[in-house]
Amino acid sequence: MNKIVLDNGKYTVINELGEGGGFRALRHGEEWRSLAGDGLVLAMYHEIERLNEQLDRDFGEAATNHIVMEMQQSEIERLRTVIEDFAKHGTRHDTTPTIGGRIKRRDDVLGFYGYMRSMDDSVRRRAMEAIGE
Repeated sequence: MNKIVLDNGKYTVINELGEGGGFRALRHGEEWRSLAGDGLVLAMYHEIERLNEQLDRDFGEAATNHIVMEMQQSEIERLRTVIEDFAKHGTRHDTTPTIGGRIKRRDDVLGFYGYMRSMDDSVRRRAMEAIGE
């Protein structure tokens, strides 16, 4: 049995045609009249069913979209936290030259250290640009 409730429950249209039954209307829950043979009312019944199904699909899609948006917002916040950390602290690598005996000249160590500092500064600068600071 399929039914559509209208006017805050005042009317109920019952369609049992698919099960070999009738097509009728209730008023305030009581049998009111037969709708058998009324093609206009049957067409309106099917249109209401179609629109209700469309609303269910759209609402379900909207609810899904809302959940996806919340998940995306959560991911954006997580990424923002990572970028803010880069902006404040850089790579968090020790930029003190600890190469040991492999580099013999003082200028090589200073050059390496300068390169590491510029790399760290670049990470911080790009992170600050990404978060709009």
